[in-house]
Amino acid sequence: MNHIIKYKNHLIVLFLLIIARLPSFFERWWYGDENIYLAIAQALSNGDKLYVDIWDNKPPLLYFIYYVIYNIFNTNIIGYKLFNLILTFLFIILIVEVGKQLFNVKNTNLLWIIATLVGIFGYEMSILNAENVYVPLILLGLLTFSKFIHSDSKLYLLGSAFFFSLAGLCKLPALFEVLALSTVLIILYYSKLNINKILNFIFILIAPYLTVILYYLSIGKLEVFYQSILGFSSDYLAKVYPIVIGIPLIFTDNLKWRFLLLFIFLILLAISYYKSHVDKITTILLAWFSISLFSSFISDRNYPHYLIQLYQSLIIGIVLIVQTFKNKNFYQIFITAFITLTMLNSVIQNFTSMQQLSYYNMNSYFNFMKLATNNITLDQFQESADQSGYQAEKELLPIINQNTKPNDYIYLFTNNPEIYPLSKRKPALKYTAIYQLPTIDNSTLETLNKSSLLIFQKSEKIDKYTELLKNYSNIINTKNYIIFKRNKKIL
Repeated sequence: MNHIIKYKNHLIVLFLLIIARLPSFFERWWYGDENIYLAIAQALSNGDKLYVDIWDNKPPLLYFIYYVIYNIFNTNIIGYKLFNLILTFLFIILIVEVGKQLFNVKNTNLLWIIATLVGIFGYEMSILNAENVYVPLILLGLLTFSKFIHSDSKLYLLGSAFFFSLAGLCKLPALFEVLALSTVLIILYYSKLNINKILNFIFILIAPYLTVILYYLSIGKLEVFYQSILGFSSDYLAKVYPIVIGIPLIFTDNLKWRFLLLFIFLILLAISYYKSHVDKITTILLAWFSISLFSSFISDRNYPHYLIQLYQSLIIGIVLIVQTFKNKNFYQIFITAFITLTMLNSVIQNFTSMQQLSYYNMNSYFNFMKLATNNITLDQFQESADQSGYQAEKELLPIINQNTKPNDYIYLFTNNPEIYPLSKRKPALKYTAIYQLPTIDNSTLETLNKSSLLIFQKSEKIDKYTELLKNYSNIINTKNYIIFKRNKKIL
């Protein structure tokens, strides 16, 4: 009974999470990024090499996680949603623990409430994307670092570096955050460190990337790895020139401008700390939030899940502002509130044109209640959440199954990568979504020729594929797709 009382908040949070996420366990594969990761997991299970035989532009840890889940649950979405629920549960618990142990938060009830609300209602928290993986890892890194501060145990210090390193292996914005945040922590707690400890910390921090680099070097594909992670991502970086007070700064771009602002802010914060205007806790929090903010806006693409990287420091910051107000330390209230509001204004400005997708809304829960009470079928529930993706499955899977065998190559000139693992067929190219496909050259055409089926959306202009289609016959046209089957004898 005492254990139940001790973990009362944990059990309440877990119960609320399960209730909130229950509809997602009955969904189909509808979210584009998750569908790509699923297709990659299938390819890795077939022995394909990441970036070489199957492609996406993130570091490898997220794909490895999908690969592990795929080998347990196959394409059953429940396994992936269950893992993401566990990650969100950890996210909430870790925010509370980091708040208590590193930032001396006293009002833990408020911390529990805000973290739980964000975990349940935060934009795209129900999606197993990179942010949902690396944010708990960053929090684990901070928690173990705080334990090092209190115990001086080298094991905790190396554990912190290990969790930070795993976070950096999920996505480049996370890599920047952990490198910058680690630098801040080392500087502020230098008195507890020595050269040997710092070098060990740095080695553990970079060891996963070194391991991956050595692997691709050993198979002669280092250039492929580099182009996939850094070469392709150069197009992802913020290159539009900034507009400040209505004035376009055409001499720079958003990335450089934001980095300059971050650098100036951290310098001013360091001066304020060493002049004792702000304490260590406030310094860490504001440095962390500003670094997370910059990392979230490395790209000019304003997808909602980029905000997840800000949740952790923002939640703790809100509770600390309330706590500081109660202690009547008005100078720190002013500094914290001013900086926070200034940065939030930047977030609001950048997200006014945010891509809005139909994620969780009350309609999803109403439809789920209809499903639970047998007023609609599972098919109707899934169609209500994503009509176009649902239609793609219903149109294409029977035709693919009738005209090909498992493990045959097919290729979809669409953005429906989930069709490959759902049909147990392989993509003829390493690009699983049409928007990833580069300029089609002779080599690409030759590779596509091994496809048993070629599937085009009706909106796709197929004139440019005339040479390729010489070897194929148009076997059927559905409502949304044109399907070609390879001739038995390729001329």
